[in-house]
Amino acid sequence: MLAERIGSLGAMKDTESAEVSFGGMRELPERPVSPDPWRFALFTLLGAALLAAVGPMLADRLSFGRTQVGKVEKDFGVEALGSVPVLTNFPRREPMLADEDDARLASLTSVFHEIREKLSDGDSRPRVVIITSAMPGEGKTVAAANLGISFAASGLRTLLVDSDVQRGRLHRLFGYRPAPGLADLLSGNETLETAIRATPYENLCVLNAGNAPASGSDPLAAKAFASTLAQLRESFDLLILDAPPVLGLTATALLAPHADATIVVASSGQVPPGAVRAALESLRGSGAKVRGFILNRAVT
Repeated sequence: MLAERIGSLGAMKDTESAEVSFGGMRELPERPVSPDPWRFALFTLLGAALLAAVGPMLADRLSFGRTQVGKVEKDFGVEALGSVPVLTNFPRREPMLADEDDARLASLTSVFHEIREKLSDGDSRPRVVIITSAMPGEGKTVAAANLGISFAASGLRTLLVDSDVQRGRLHRLFGYRPAPGLADLLSGNETLETAIRATPYENLCVLNAGNAPASGSDPLAAKAFASTLAQLRESFDLLILDAPPVLGLTATALLAPHADATIVVASSGQVPPGAVRAALESLRGSGAKVRGFILNRAVT
């Protein structure tokens, strides 16, 4: 009767039909499907174990970011040469290079002038300075460039050398290509005149990383590096070597005997203090003359 009634109303015209059958009543479970107390307890225990393992590492990083410079000096056993502040009003896409005429960079310029004065204080000023860090991404390349700008502003003929021939980034700060550079110079494919480039800053030149050797060998281990460094000493008053990170690499250890001072850049809140200590121990073990550290991205 219902089918006849629906048919008389025309409700099924121009539509597809389907057969429906009754499958019987389903019984509802007596216990709820979710939440499962045993599964919930298991996930809680796993989360607590993970937090217990990762928590101390996170706390270590955060404590390093809040640590006062004096305490860091005591813990590391080296002098704090300066604290580079976080520049919140400066676009990240622009190279953060010191500029006397840019008010946004006034604090940055001042810090590196102070670092320059500390390095120049005493009986002798270093002729070759290594700038390195424990791990990548701590700001050592920018620190090396700004220190070079500061020394050049004081009248010293300064050369920035990108000695990280595998992953050098110094050329990007000045808008150059990576080659020609140090690797090409050591391989004999370039000369000092063709490899060294001027910068917009008076008294400041740059020697980029160059083309890394396809063989994977480290050109810094070659005898040509010592003779090239001797030539550069004759042409410039100061050499600043932007070296690779210390941990996991041997390149910085190869550079250490050639330098008068080594400076470690440590990024506040990013690198664990244990990594910085390990880097300092590695440098000292290779004979490096560790002069001090620069605390980068310091939050006031």
